[in-house]
This record gives sequence, C-alpha cells and structure tokens, in this order.
Amino acid sequence: MPFSLGHHRSLVCWISTDDIERTTFRHDEEQLRRYRSYAGDGVFRLSVGIEAARDICRDLDRVLAR
Repeated sequence: MPFSLGHHRSLVCWISTDDIERTTFRHDEEQLRRYRSYAGDGVFRLSVGIEAARDICRDLDRVLAR
C-alpha cells in the first residue's frame, strides 16, 4: 500500500525487513545478516503530522497496549 510520509496526518507504517533489504540496501551477506539481527522481522516508521500531541499520544497508547 503506497503512502506519503509528508502528509499532514500522522502515519504509522510497518515495513518488513525483507522489503527493506530488497528495496533499500545493496549489502553483502554479512551486512544483511547483521541488519536482520538488529531489525528483526521489521520496523515501524512513525511520521508525525500536525495533529494535537495529546491525540497522537492517546492513539499510540491505545495501539501499543494491545
């Protein structure tokens, strides 16, 4: 799913390590192994928009509490 990190709304996106390695890095096998041991299965990317800080914190608290 395409998304824009420059939007006025906040976004949280999950990016799998496989996708990151395939589209971003040009590393050898050892570098990829070290990155995977650091990143695990993937990472979350948080882009904060112009929403009120308390609304963003409330939303994150609700999601992370699951």
